[in-house]
Amino acid sequence: FATVNVFATLLVALAALYALRLLMDENPPWLKCAILAGVCAGLSAGTKYTGGLAVLMPLAAIGLRRPPKAVLLGVGSALAAVLAFIVSTPGCLLDTARFLHDFNYERIHSETGQGMVFTGTSPAYLYHIGNLFLGMGIILTLLGLGTLIWSAVRKERWVWVLLAFAIPYYFLIGRAEVKFMRYVFP
Repeated sequence: FATVNVFATLLVALAALYALRLLMDENPPWLKCAILAGVCAGLSAGTKYTGGLAVLMPLAAIGLRRPPKAVLLGVGSALAAVLAFIVSTPGCLLDTARFLHDFNYERIHSETGQGMVFTGTSPAYLYHIGNLFLGMGIILTLLGLGTLIWSAVRKERWVWVLLAFAIPYYFLIGRAEVKFMRYVFP
């Protein structure tokens, strides 16, 4: 799983870096950061489909900052994500029927579970909190979640960029019946 999940997580983190530069830098290279954030999100999706949600981070940053030509930057970021996904997953165009079949298999597998592996376990929304506790430790997990909540309450704009990915991602993996720890890496 290290070749897929860890690499996809790296790409999500890079998308977050470029998205946060769009928001936090005084005068960022707008188009470059928007495109790089999109490319990283698209490559993450090509590595592991759920990584595609990372494109929400540059869109959130652009929406919060509202720079000149914001719509153009948002479209550029989203288009870069789509193109990077196509480059990293050419089968989506070269053999669309097979791609859709395999994509649907992954979706159904996620919804129905993996045999008896997770039978009798708590719902994924709770199970993944346990995965975070196990993987990062209780103190670091609570500190991280507390920081996100405190920053949101204090209306720190950067937190909304990260939450633009984290919240939809958590709800996506929380709906699944497959609950491996590696799913919480991003």
